[in-house]
Amino acid sequence: MLAHAPACPDMRIGVHAPECPEKAGHHDALVGAERALAAAHAAPGGTIRIARGARDDMAPPELRLAADLDHAFESGQIQPFFQPQVSTDTGLVSGAEALARWRHPDLGTLAPHEFMPTIDAAGQMTRLTDHMVGAVLSHLSDWDAAGLDLPTVSINFPQADLSDPELPTRLAWALDAAGLEENRLGIEVLETVVSIDQDDTVPRVLTQLARMGCRIDLDDFGTGQASINAIRRFSAKRIKIDRTFIRGLDRDPERQAMVAAIVTLADQLKLEVMAEGIETAGEHSRVAELGCGHVQGYGIARPMNADALPGWLLRHGHQVLHTPLPASLRQLSTGFGSAPGAARGH
Repeated sequence: MLAHAPACPDMRIGVHAPECPEKAGHHDALVGAERALAAAHAAPGGTIRIARGARDDMAPPELRLAADLDHAFESGQIQPFFQPQVSTDTGLVSGAEALARWRHPDLGTLAPHEFMPTIDAAGQMTRLTDHMVGAVLSHLSDWDAAGLDLPTVSINFPQADLSDPELPTRLAWALDAAGLEENRLGIEVLETVVSIDQDDTVPRVLTQLARMGCRIDLDDFGTGQASINAIRRFSAKRIKIDRTFIRGLDRDPERQAMVAAIVTLADQLKLEVMAEGIETAGEHSRVAELGCGHVQGYGIARPMNADALPGWLLRHGHQVLHTPLPASLRQLSTGFGSAPGAARGH
């Protein structure tokens, strides 16, 4: 068939031809194919490259991850890490964001940018979502039973899941199985998802989730081009100001003006505001003065595994209850209130 193919001088072909095909397993075939592909890419146009063997130590990291993926899900290597979120009105924990981590036995703890492309390429994003939701709700149920106070946990949902009309049903079943109310789960949506022209599927899914009681957070606000109409159309309850606006804000009047403008817009739309990427006490204090109701970042706490979070919550609660709030934070509670659902947080 190749003899009759149209001429294509730029074509490169990689072929995996194992020396002992009868002994080659699926993993070896995958590694060999990747090596053949890499060799073909490096060759000039109009050539064929053949890879005859496959060794694990020659496989690129992405391929190693692909081969380990099923075991990672089944053994619990992929798990949620939790980053607390704090109210600037009270200093108390108002929630946490669950972030996927892969605790690989050989490669160490991997952040999402290191393994998410592999999961996406393998068509496993929905599996990851269901895995994260199940693990998060199980932990949250256990913490409730232990008397810990963690009002809400948010999970970042990819566009593939937000485009699934069955997502509300999937989450309703998961929440019911864990014995939790819908308002315990936050749905984080990247602003880039909102910025892209959509049909009505994603807005309908998010509207249904909001009506169920789930909180919709618009993540990385300021990095996309979401219109005011899109914010309302996607049933957002809270916007999370991207860390690029927060870094060094206490020393940068221009960034302060931008954050103040975002907060003013949010007030008019009756949206809560969270500042992401807080790293210093100065940034924390300044965003509080500007009206951000919630904060999250390394200056509050780094993401931690489920075993470490209860101890952190207890230590933080003790510190807040025995340490007076700074004057700038106390002043914010005047006039805005601290009741659940208030525009400035709770």
